[in-house]
Amino acid sequence: MPELDLDRVVRRNTVILATTLAVNSAVVQLVAALSSLTFVLVTGVKGLLGLGPAIFLVAAACTGAVAGRAMDRYGRRPVLITGFIIGGTGCAVTALGTHVGSTLAVIVGFVLTGSSSATALLVRTAAGDMYPPLRRARGISYVLFGSVFGAILGPTVFSPLFAGKDVSAESLTVPWLAAAGISLVTAFVVSFV
Repeated sequence: MPELDLDRVVRRNTVILATTLAVNSAVVQLVAALSSLTFVLVTGVKGLLGLGPAIFLVAAACTGAVAGRAMDRYGRRPVLITGFIIGGTGCAVTALGTHVGSTLAVIVGFVLTGSSSATALLVRTAAGDMYPPLRRARGISYVLFGSVFGAILGPTVFSPLFAGKDVSAESLTVPWLAAAGISLVTAFVVSFV
């Protein structure tokens, strides 16, 4: 492949990966904001306030190495797509848990969503693979800019869902379903890499 075409592909993939992180970061912002509240409202136990984020983070920690090995074996794109689909499934299961008041569904949803988060962090690896060693850090930073943009975008997207509403477990169903949809959009976007 001529060098000019290769540069174009790298730029295109960089934009796609940055967009992927921007969209996914909106979901991460929702999880950060609502996981504690969701867990307490579904279980009814205020003393478990920190357990929601802990489940999410432990699942992410346990999945990172597994997802990394899978990327080495099967490639970056299939693992990223699978990870974002798992994240969408996790958000949908969490939405179900908030709707029916099921602690088990919320826990399973948090585990799946946390696993997806670990996979999303490995987008950096895909970015690093595209750039030569001397430009690798710069290439990864371009992709990580998407996370910053998504962190700003996330509250903007989800704030209207809560404006002027009493917060109950059932009122969290729609935001979790929205996060599921956003995760599936992320899987679609990353499939173009």
